[in-house]
Amino acid sequence: MTARSLVLLVLGLLSVAMLDLRVGHGEAAAAPVGVRRPALTQPRPSLAPLLKIVFTRQRKEPQEVNGVSIPWTVTDICVARHSAAGATIPATGATTIQTIYTEPGNSCGGPRWSPDGQRIVFHGTGLEPGNFDTHISIMREDGGDLQQLTVSELDDSGPAWSPDGERIVWSREGDLWTMNADGSDAALLLAEEGTRYASPDWSPDGTRILCTAMDASNTPLIRVLQADGSGVTPVPVYGTSGVMQPRWSPDGERIVVYSYVGRYWFLYGYFKYYGMYVLDADGSDGRWLVRPQVATDCSWTSPDWAPDGRTIICVRDSDVAQLKWINPDDYSDALLLTPDAIASRGDVSGVDVYVPEGTTAGSIVPVVPAPRTMGPRIQR
Repeated sequence: MTARSLVLLVLGLLSVAMLDLRVGHGEAAAAPVGVRRPALTQPRPSLAPLLKIVFTRQRKEPQEVNGVSIPWTVTDICVARHSAAGATIPATGATTIQTIYTEPGNSCGGPRWSPDGQRIVFHGTGLEPGNFDTHISIMREDGGDLQQLTVSELDDSGPAWSPDGERIVWSREGDLWTMNADGSDAALLLAEEGTRYASPDWSPDGTRILCTAMDASNTPLIRVLQADGSGVTPVPVYGTSGVMQPRWSPDGERIVVYSYVGRYWFLYGYFKYYGMYVLDADGSDGRWLVRPQVATDCSWTSPDWAPDGRTIICVRDSDVAQLKWINPDDYSDALLLTPDAIASRGDVSGVDVYVPEGTTAGSIVPVVPAPRTMGPRIQR
């Protein structure tokens, strides 16, 4: 063997050794021809197929008044859909968002999915000019077949479906009413002098109704009643100044609300910061899921449970309104989607989530949770 050959052989052996060393320390070797190596990506929330979220969004739209263009508030009802089975939603928001209904003003809200996910009930003033009373309406998930269900000179708001989709409960000027899903057989369910009931939510088993109650103290509290209007029972909540939009968990064992601790004074007046609070159905084991965040200028509102009972989808309000999910057990959270670049603080609300029956619990929880510091339980 010549000296030149010996040198080439030594260099070749060293090259092989260095390649083995790199691979052994985590540096990827080249993939064989014809084999596609999967891209490395950060874990993202994995959501069930056909997840649908309905929400309201306010925005400004120019209107001509006496030849002058004036920004006018309108309210959209939007549906966000994610239908790719087994896929993930990236942080930039790859979900399809469709505006299915637009109404002048800011009185439209409270959209809720029917149990079969085909219809949406909501409150609003309607499309007729000069109408200032809110009423209950229903439409298909694409915005078609719009029907007004209630006719009254009083304000109707906060509708919710019974679990079988046959009845609707709603608030009329502080009293609770029920009717059939086609608007027939409307009947007073609960009225109490000096107390205003709002934001009803039917329990998953259909036997109870959850709502807020505001008395002379002007502080919203939680009440539970039987589906026939009897047996009104207070649910104690500790450590908050008032609660809004209570929602049952899918198993009826827990309740999530959004709440505020106090009002904060700024140059332009008072401003409330909201957080999310979760508690057992009897009022025990209450805790802040996310506290009102004054230092970071951030509120958390409009929570709703996903059917797995391990995920809450809500609005994070700051400079830009975003939909986020939070795990109420380990407090992990992640961005779900940003409705659009124009939705800012207070523009997005009324979140309601639909996932088809039969979806496995594991398909809607995060692939790899990112735990945050757990909030303290509230002491009585």
